[in-house]
Amino acid sequence: MTFEEATGSYEAEFLENILDTVYKYGIPYIIDRGKYEAVMKEFNKEVRIKDANVVVFHADYNKDEEDDRGIYSYAFFAWPQNSPDGSEDFYDCSQFWDYDYNFKHKEKFEKFVRAILGSVVGIDKPHLLSLIEKKNVERSKIDCEIEVLKQLL
Repeated sequence: MTFEEATGSYEAEFLENILDTVYKYGIPYIIDRGKYEAVMKEFNKEVRIKDANVVVFHADYNKDEEDDRGIYSYAFFAWPQNSPDGSEDFYDCSQFWDYDYNFKHKEKFEKFVRAILGSVVGIDKPHLLSLIEKKNVERSKIDCEIEVLKQLL
């Protein structure tokens, strides 16, 4: 996690492990929708991804600068990757606030995340190949920028 001073939150980094698991943030995972929805229901979270079965996970932790109560909110996101045309899919955001869970929000968050990861069937190869291509384009751009910087020396 990287602390962002502007927002006062810790943001998951691309390819960072999700908790202590083998799963990583930013990777397109295929989920079993039935299992995923059951976990969301069990934890009283709204399912706004109605059609997609490929998602990318993200998380952030909010730190309280004024009250010095540490991390007061944990949030876990699922971003749909294969929504069909005309779908009304939206990302799922599951938040765990300190006051909602009697300051046991970290434990509840981790239990939830592990349960959600239990719905993962595998990695979606077409979306992963697209991600690799995107990263290659980014690398090419950075290589060009480095060459311009070197020319300025």
